[in-house]
Amino acid sequence: MESNYQEAPTFFEDPVDVYFHFLPPGYRFAPTDAELIIYYLQKKILKQEPPLNKIREIDIYLYHPQYLAETQSNRDGEREWYFFTPRERKYLHGSRPNRTQRSGNGFWKVTGKDEVITSAAGERIGFKNTLDYFEGTHSENQKTKWKMHEYRLKKSERDEEIAPSNNEKAQRDMKLDDCVLCKIYTSNRCKVGKIIKRSKSTSAKRSFNSDPNRDVQHEYQDQDCGAHPSGPVNNFSNQTNTYDIMLSSLEEEVRAFDHWLANETATKKRIE
Repeated sequence: MESNYQEAPTFFEDPVDVYFHFLPPGYRFAPTDAELIIYYLQKKILKQEPPLNKIREIDIYLYHPQYLAETQSNRDGEREWYFFTPRERKYLHGSRPNRTQRSGNGFWKVTGKDEVITSAAGERIGFKNTLDYFEGTHSENQKTKWKMHEYRLKKSERDEEIAPSNNEKAQRDMKLDDCVLCKIYTSNRCKVGKIIKRSKSTSAKRSFNSDPNRDVQHEYQDQDCGAHPSGPVNNFSNQTNTYDIMLSSLEEEVRAFDHWLANETATKKRIE
C-alpha cells in the first residue's frame, strides 16, 4: 500500500492554514490529551474524517525537530507542532520502538513511565510518553531543548500496549505502528546539557542493568529539565554499587570453590 507520509516536510499554505490564520487573536490549535486521542488519533486510525486540524503526516524520525518546526506554518505565539507518524521496530521480533533519527545524528529518549489518558467519563482511552531529544549518538550525545509527547491508542483490555500492526504484519516487516500522534515543543526550563561520552565498560553496565523491553533512562544534565530530576541518576548509581558488590562476592565464592576442589583432588591422589 502506498504510504501517505511525506519524504520531505515541505509544507505549503493550504486551506487549513488559511482557516487558522484568520481566526480571532488568541484562538490556537491546542487540544487536550484526551481530545487529541478521541477526535484526531482515533479517527485517523479508523479512517474517519477528523475536525480541521494542524496535524501533518510525516515520518518524524527522518528529520531534526528544528527542521520540522521551521517548515510548519504557525501563528504568532504557537510553540507546539503536531504530527501523525509511523513507528518502526528496533528489533525484528521485538515491540521496542526505534527512536533513532535515520541519519544517525540524534535520537529521542523516554523520560518516564507511560501516562494513562482517560476520557471525561473516566474510561481509559490511550497512553502518553514524554521524550527528550539528544543530538549525537548513544555513546556521545548532548541533550537539547526539544521535547515530545507521543500519544497512542489503547488496543484492548487484554492487550493494551500492542501497536496496531503488532499482529500478522509483525512477521513480515519492521513496522511497529501504522500511526501515532506526536506533539513536539521546546521547554524554556531546559538548558542544553553537556556532551556525554560513555566508554564501552559503562555501556556494558547500562545494558546489564536495563530492562530490554523499555528504553534506558538517560542521566539528566540539568535538574530543571526533565520529569524526574533526582530519581534515575541516583537509582542507577545505587544499582551499580549493588551489582559491583554482588559480582565481588561471587568472585570470592568461585575462588573458594577452586581452592576446595584443588584440595580434594590432591587428597584423592594421595589416597590412591
